[in-house]
Amino acid sequence: MTLREIDQAILDLFDPETGDLLDDDGIQFEMLQMAREEKIKNTALYFRQLTAESKILSEEISTLQKKRKVTENKLGWIKFLLDQALQGQKFNHPLVSVGYRKSTYLDIQDKEAVIDYCIRAGHSDCLYSPGVEISSKDITRLIKDGEEIPGAVLAERYNLGVK
Repeated sequence: MTLREIDQAILDLFDPETGDLLDDDGIQFEMLQMAREEKIKNTALYFRQLTAESKILSEEISTLQKKRKVTENKLGWIKFLLDQALQGQKFNHPLVSVGYRKSTYLDIQDKEAVIDYCIRAGHSDCLYSPGVEISSKDITRLIKDGEEIPGAVLAERYNLGVK
């Protein structure tokens, strides 16, 4: 029985008009009271167990996040070392290969000039929060379509990849 069902069974033992106990010898009432007490005790113990488990999981997550940060820092350092050693050249070995992939990114050199240009040229759709934030995607598209936007250029970089 659930706690609600037990409480309802206890209420059903009383006369609704007079409030007198309908159970003559009180045995059923005692059994329901004991069942109610046992149910509350078990529910409270389960709550305490879940609280402890939640705390343990939270601590484990924190520990794993710290380990992840340390590992990511090591990756960055090793990537830097490889990049410095190879200086853009490919490296092939039967167990591993290192190469470079060319990518293009938008380099905003003068944010105010870009915002001013977008407003004057009627490209307000390239701005978020009117006149505050620049949409890199839209500015990149405009530059690729041949527009010269003061304060913004497309730049290339080479990204190291290990397979």
